[in-house]
Amino acid sequence: MAREEVDEKMSSTNGIADGTNGITLRECPHCGNTEALTVKHCDGPGENPDQSRVVCDFTKGGCGASGGVRYTEAEAIEAWNARATRKPTDAVREFAERYERRIAELEAEVERLRRAGYEHGWHDAMAAKEAER
Repeated sequence: MAREEVDEKMSSTNGIADGTNGITLRECPHCGNTEALTVKHCDGPGENPDQSRVVCDFTKGGCGASGGVRYTEAEAIEAWNARATRKPTDAVREFAERYERRIAELEAEVERLRRAGYEHGWHDAMAAKEAER
């Protein structure tokens, strides 16, 4: 599909491209925008103009996010859609949960120390230790 045809379809569908091979672009995973999505041919220094990428075009109100460079527009759209639907992995979720638990533990310790009367004394103790060095 020619570049002009994709641009025309993009503008006529408010960024939800029913473009290459009937593939629909999903919303930007960063800002949620659909109206600023554009399939662009690579035209930067050292880039191959025969390759394409999907861009959430900041000149059209998007955030500037860009999908991976691919050899065809269809591949670029498929790469964008894979990125747009990717969810945090279990490892990332477990990492976040572990740190949330640790924060809760530390907050509980701070509260315990406050109740024991150590509310402001720790500043003085830290300053004294620093002065000893």
